[in-house]
Amino acid sequence: MSPVPCGVETRVSLYRLELELPGILPATKNKGFRQSRRQRINENRTVRDYVAIVVKNQRPDTPLQRASLTVIRCSAASKEPDFEALVAGGASIIDGLVQGGVLSDDNPEVIVGNREYLWEKAPRGKGGYRIVVEEVLM
Repeated sequence: MSPVPCGVETRVSLYRLELELPGILPATKNKGFRQSRRQRINENRTVRDYVAIVVKNQRPDTPLQRASLTVIRCSAASKEPDFEALVAGGASIIDGLVQGGVLSDDNPEVIVGNREYLWEKAPRGKGGYRIVVEEVLM
């Protein structure tokens, strides 16, 4: 095994979670602005709690201290949402990963690798999210 050159980041994944959340589509940023504050809070809480329950039996022994994260929104929208809408829509899902014990926190010190927010076209009525969380070691 050859040594890794100085300045090259090496990553080894020990824990990997691939999660599909069919039918879960939190409001995008623009739609959320048209909701009352109470509706937004309730929707975010519902999504967060749902994710925490789904990951209950798939979480690592201890919450991850360093991880990469990919959040893919699958929807029947006619065009791709802007990046800010993708990030805002995924926030309650990430909060659910924290509440469910997969991640220790959602700050940049914990989510250090890739933090991607993507969109894929899905058939009408078949939307949802796909989440990939991988532990990152240095």
